[in-house]
Amino acid sequence: MIRLLEFDPAVLSYREQPEPITYFESGKRRKYTPDFIAQMTTGVTVFEVKPYEQSITSPLKERLVAFREHYAAQGVDFLVMTEHEIRKEPRLSNITKLLRYQREIVSPASKQVVIDLIDNGVQTLEGLFEHLKGHGVPFSHVYALIAQGTLGVDINQSIDNDDIPVCLRRAS
Repeated sequence: MIRLLEFDPAVLSYREQPEPITYFESGKRRKYTPDFIAQMTTGVTVFEVKPYEQSITSPLKERLVAFREHYAAQGVDFLVMTEHEIRKEPRLSNITKLLRYQREIVSPASKQVVIDLIDNGVQTLEGLFEHLKGHGVPFSHVYALIAQGTLGVDINQSIDNDDIPVCLRRAS
């Protein structure tokens, strides 16, 4: 789950085990601490990580509905993440690979070479890698620019497949 949060450009910040809430169940006062809270570009989202089988069976299922209602009343989204969402492939493998490049320093000159190639019609990773050979720009810089949000790919397609489309994600 942390890998997903670290990679998602919509996540501005997050923290584990934020403040607990109090709720009542069967007339008893109880506390609940969610797994993560994230400040997103669209607002605040609380994430609960649970095994799929637990998330669809009572009594947890009813608790999760109550937690969702509690947070909704505060204008906060509440999402339950299971292994089905978290371990979705090839997305998780792609993110794991790209996170290694997230802090790699890409020189402005290298970044501009990549941007110019895309502006001039290079539309796949394979095309970028082929053209970069003659420019002295390491392939790792392409992965770094994807991880840093300058370049976009369909993260649900394997990035080891060189013919995956690539584009500019935002003004650089």
